[in-house]
Amino acid sequence: WNLGDAVKYVVRRGDGRAGSQQNLYKKTWFSDNTIWAIHPNWRNVGACEAWPYTGYLSSNFPVASFESIRSEFLGYASDFSKPQALSDAELSNTEFWSEDDYPWGVLHTRIGLNPGESKGFSYILGMERDEEGVRKMLARYADQHVVREEFKLLQEYYDNLLEQSIHITTPDTENDRIINIWSKYHWNQVIKRSQNDDALGLGLWCYGIEGGGMSVHPEHIMLPLNKEIISGEINYMLRNQTEDPSRTLIHTGQRAMLHEDLGLESKPEFPANHFDVPHHHNIWGFLTSLVFYMKEYGTVDFEDREIEFYEGSRGDIWDHLDKAITVSLSGLSSNGLPRIPANVGDWMDEFTKISQNGNAESVMLGMQLSFYLKEFIKIAELASQTDLQKKWEKQYESLKAAINESAWDGNWYVRAFSDRNGKRRAVGTQKNNEGKIYLNAQSWSVLGGVASGDRASKALRSVGSMMITDFGPVIFYPSYSSFNEYVGTQSIYSPGFRNSCIYLRPASWAIMAACLAGENELAWEMYNKASLVNQTRDIKRFQCEPYVYPENYVGPDHRLAGKGQFQWCLGEATSWMWVAYNYYLLGIRPEFDGLLIDPKMPAEWDNFSVERPFRGDHYSIEIKRNEKLLPGKINIYIDGKSMKGNLIRPAGDGKRHKVRVEIG
Repeated sequence: WNLGDAVKYVVRRGDGRAGSQQNLYKKTWFSDNTIWAIHPNWRNVGACEAWPYTGYLSSNFPVASFESIRSEFLGYASDFSKPQALSDAELSNTEFWSEDDYPWGVLHTRIGLNPGESKGFSYILGMERDEEGVRKMLARYADQHVVREEFKLLQEYYDNLLEQSIHITTPDTENDRIINIWSKYHWNQVIKRSQNDDALGLGLWCYGIEGGGMSVHPEHIMLPLNKEIISGEINYMLRNQTEDPSRTLIHTGQRAMLHEDLGLESKPEFPANHFDVPHHHNIWGFLTSLVFYMKEYGTVDFEDREIEFYEGSRGDIWDHLDKAITVSLSGLSSNGLPRIPANVGDWMDEFTKISQNGNAESVMLGMQLSFYLKEFIKIAELASQTDLQKKWEKQYESLKAAINESAWDGNWYVRAFSDRNGKRRAVGTQKNNEGKIYLNAQSWSVLGGVASGDRASKALRSVGSMMITDFGPVIFYPSYSSFNEYVGTQSIYSPGFRNSCIYLRPASWAIMAACLAGENELAWEMYNKASLVNQTRDIKRFQCEPYVYPENYVGPDHRLAGKGQFQWCLGEATSWMWVAYNYYLLGIRPEFDGLLIDPKMPAEWDNFSVERPFRGDHYSIEIKRNEKLLPGKINIYIDGKSMKGNLIRPAGDGKRHKVRVEIG
């Protein structure tokens, strides 16, 4: 183990802190075949509060020697390729307390085998509230039979995760492996559990120095891999929504660690508004999560049931939705577009200088709000919520008209309007020499239903002619060569390095938009170039694990072009690429009123199949090309009977149904 931050060790090596003054108090020692670790001065160096856990590294096989000092293990002139300690008969048996380093933990065991003999042994790593808890764990896993049973249960869990959810079989077997196995594994790795109320959510560093915030992200809700977990997250999110439309939308301050350990009240006061106008990050997780959840599972979980707001009052799902959309639309400018809070970006965090006075306008956020309104209009119609339907339709048409009046640039949509120096200035227009066209404004114009007439095709063809690289579509083009005061941080990176790079979420949105607009060849080109399979063909360039999507690839203008950055993270790239592929390219997509069959099968394929649970039923779907049918023609048969249209309405009988799809 390494009880610290290796990056900070490099940055501040030898200054007495190795990146954190708190490191000076850490202590490890060896006893009872185990290295123990404590942190007596946690969170605040003056508080003298101990970390509420004891860490341990042990084995159910006798330990011959141990090490807890990095330099003693590696040696001063050696590294991981040839640690000095491996040349010695034993480790140094040095304990750690107040060193200029992070405490390591290395165990050395000797294992002798006779011909034909086998021995089972385990290493055990963890943390418990106290020494008694540690000893209980060590006693339990001293029995190798118990260890084997635990691994058997783990294997069964992952077998169920893989087999009881969507499974595809296509001619692209390498990509199938990413979709069927690794995307699901990544999804599972970002789940954290709160010790306060057992709520599940997404989070990083949840048990670390700050106690870790948990939240609900659409990237987790989108993949229908475990309804119980996802339903719990949705209900947790709704319970943390404010009933006051003048406040921020949702309280996201839930901690994974016990509140008492962090010195917090059990239910912190709802925070004051952080921004003068709604920010994308306040709106995104809440509304996007609900859209995907309702499309996958329908409204049955919400109907005839009231859900608490954060303050304690109650309301049905329509009360929650109405208040959420009211908050989301509360920051429109006089031009009818969402304003960007001062000194921060919208979705683009690094638009740090675009809004000087809080009067900059985000075209992309307007398009996303259009998307939410469009989707909830549909579900309100299905649920006969006529008043809400009419209200949202009026808001949708107004927002759509404002975007088309202000933001159409002739061949694509402007990305935003800056307010720098008191002037309204377009960002992402053909008048700009750099940052001329932004990908997200083109994608969301289609996803939000904003692009009217032939504008969708024009915008996407502009993407195809200017923005496609060997690694997928860049987030904007061309890159900035020097600081741009109307943009900010985005423009001071080296060209290609987060400055016209390939960001996987926007790439996925572009793929989805191209499918909806009928630009199928462009959609497949973008997916195939951005796919993990394509990147791993040159692993020396990619430099990341070959089975997990990073957040982005370095763009073609940089010497590191194609290198992956920020792998693992919260799974945003993994989830959106999964959705773009399954729901839009393969075209088996959940909608509010059923399962849509809209395949975009590439010319070189003859068939593919999808196993798909949906609302209690199971659908075995086989898509084949039929040369006798005209292009664009589709015939669908369910259990041998011809079906009208291409929307499967769930039978609700809990049975397995065979679906045969023939396309021209």
